[in-house]
Amino acid sequence: MEARYPYSQMPEIFVRDRGGAEVRDYLLDEFDSLVRRGEISGHSEICFPVLTGERFVPAAQLEFVRGLQNPGAIFFRRYFHLGRTPHLTLAVMVAIGLVWWLWQGGVGGSPESRLEQGAINRALLVELGQWWRLLSANWLHASGLHLGANLFFLLNLGGPAEAVFRRSDYLLIGICGGVLGMGLSAALTGQTSCGFSAVVFAFWGANLVFGMRHWDLLPGRYRRYFAGVLGPYAVVAIYAGVAMPEIDFWAHLGGLLAGALIASWAPPRLLCPDDSSAIYKLFAVVGLLLVLVFVPRLPIYARPRAGEITEMAFFPRYGLKLHAPTRFRRDQNHILSPNSEQRSFVNEAGVVVAFEAGRAARPIELESEARQFIDRELGVRLEELGAQGLRISEPELVSVAGHRAARIVVESVTASLATRVDYYIVTRGYFRYIISVGAPRWLFGVYQPVFAEILEAARWVDTKSLRDVRDRLVQSDDPRNNAAFGRSLVVAGQTEAGWKVLERGRRRWPKSGEVAATAARLLYESRADLQRACTLVSFAIEHLEWTPELLLLGADLHAECGSPQLSGHLLRAGSQRFPEHRELRRRMAEQVSGLR
Repeated sequence: MEARYPYSQMPEIFVRDRGGAEVRDYLLDEFDSLVRRGEISGHSEICFPVLTGERFVPAAQLEFVRGLQNPGAIFFRRYFHLGRTPHLTLAVMVAIGLVWWLWQGGVGGSPESRLEQGAINRALLVELGQWWRLLSANWLHASGLHLGANLFFLLNLGGPAEAVFRRSDYLLIGICGGVLGMGLSAALTGQTSCGFSAVVFAFWGANLVFGMRHWDLLPGRYRRYFAGVLGPYAVVAIYAGVAMPEIDFWAHLGGLLAGALIASWAPPRLLCPDDSSAIYKLFAVVGLLLVLVFVPRLPIYARPRAGEITEMAFFPRYGLKLHAPTRFRRDQNHILSPNSEQRSFVNEAGVVVAFEAGRAARPIELESEARQFIDRELGVRLEELGAQGLRISEPELVSVAGHRAARIVVESVTASLATRVDYYIVTRGYFRYIISVGAPRWLFGVYQPVFAEILEAARWVDTKSLRDVRDRLVQSDDPRNNAAFGRSLVVAGQTEAGWKVLERGRRRWPKSGEVAATAARLLYESRADLQRACTLVSFAIEHLEWTPELLLLGADLHAECGSPQLSGHLLRAGSQRFPEHRELRRRMAEQVSGLR
């Protein structure tokens, strides 16, 4: 049998089926391949003129045929089919349906509700160690259509996989496909995701590899299924995941790769029905489950691993340094206006840390500002979120990084989410700061240690204007810079130090009006000792070059002190001296209209 003939001289072998109705002739190499693949059995009658002359004899009688035969291949070709009832696949489908009806209530809900039920999310994996979501996410679905599509494909792909592979390998493909698919999705997208499609694609990849590995053993009708159906549809499904953003492409790809990898060594159940390694696979699966379930209990997850609290935001105009976890991303909605600034940091699970700083025209008192925040601003913010129900607590006095603060707890419910946000309001002179920390209500308590660390890491420093005027004062110690320095201290909340600077300035330059004008403005803005303020502003008007702002301040103060005639006189003088000043013209017109 080692001899090889030229093609034109190669001996022919005639094969007759058992009924004797048809005789086919093959070249020797062709016949050799068919016997090895099991397509010609020992019961076939053959005529090999070199050995049998013109007689047909059973193939099993010829020694060289017996040496070529592969009993396993013959058995495989004779008994392989995909029509067996897929009991295990049907049981999995029933389990998926029960999860849908009993756990999800027969509705997909919002991404936030699915996240609470067990969907995948990178933040919850990395920061909370909830690795069990790599399993639980596979059993949840976003809608009835999503559920129906996955059940349909599971029956059409999981059923054949159950017929092809041993039960232990079938379960291994499903579990590893789901875990790897969800893990790849979480690692590369960070989006909330769920669905059984990662497992479905694992069976898809396993069936494809099986068809390629055992192509020679497959009966002809099944070759068309594995090559003409599975392959093209897999390409279409992968393309759909790329083209449609709502489809989790990375979960599909991860499942496909996991199934293909396991199928590359897993034997068909018909060729190797006994699984000597089943106990090791069981230990591996149980070990994986234990790791996924008990990782969150490790000491490293005693508090959320949201990353180191490092300096991330600085509000130089308002003298505030804030910190946020390194794993949180900075929100792009950075709002900056002449008198306020807002920044926020979020993670993929909807946990938000927001900072806001602003400056008012006069000193801010903490308790009244907290009450005004509830009455004036909070309703607008909740309306923008579409809150359908809410509970607002009374302001509670607390401490934030050594400063008095008022905490307001707001629990709101929208169409898709129940959230809790704690607002911490801090006032310092003319400045107001709001630090808000929020999360879905079911997550808020878990992130409470992170929130506490963020609050303690806040730092109040000198404002930019205070630093600038201090630098000018070092360069030139004159009345103007002295007055500006004292005012900046008072505005920044260092009231006592600011008034000491102004008092020293009045003693050093008794004939200068800058210090007197600044002190008068501070008293007027704080509504404190208006009679003294009137005296100071009169002194400033006598000893200082007139400006529209100084004359307007004098008019306002004398009106408050009960001297309307003097107030009107200052307005007239100002409108004559500065005829182009809009505010002076407006105030003068109002006075003339009132006299009429």
